[in-house]
Amino acid sequence: MKISSATRAQLSGMLDHMVQETQGAVLSAALVSADGLVMAHSQDGDDIHEQLAAGGSGMWSIGKGLAAQLTAGAQLQLVLECENKILVLVGAAEGSVLVLVSAAWADIGDVVYAANRLVASVGKHMGSAPRTAAGQQITVP
Repeated sequence: MKISSATRAQLSGMLDHMVQETQGAVLSAALVSADGLVMAHSQDGDDIHEQLAAGGSGMWSIGKGLAAQLTAGAQLQLVLECENKILVLVGAAEGSVLVLVSAAWADIGDVVYAANRLVASVGKHMGSAPRTAAGQQITVP
């Protein structure tokens, strides 16, 4: 799905606001498509948004597949806790994922709450349809 520059700027502003309101708990945020493209990102000085998109979409896909194999229901979020940072992924809308990098000391409950609050308020603008070849039609079940 192609989003307008105005929508991208608006979403990036909302991600910036979320980063600021978490008072250092969230260090960086990116809205990514399921196929690994950056749709919007926070302006936090880190130049890691492309890596977040590629890695986050891959992790989300693996989690989604595993959840299906386990008949666990829909995947809601995914957390990767590392020694110095925590990566949190939250389903945003069809075809997109909100990827957050948080400080290791952050309360994950607070981080996930902030992410879900953002998704609930603007989720319809966060979707991304799958890419297709020119002239190819897709069928959505």
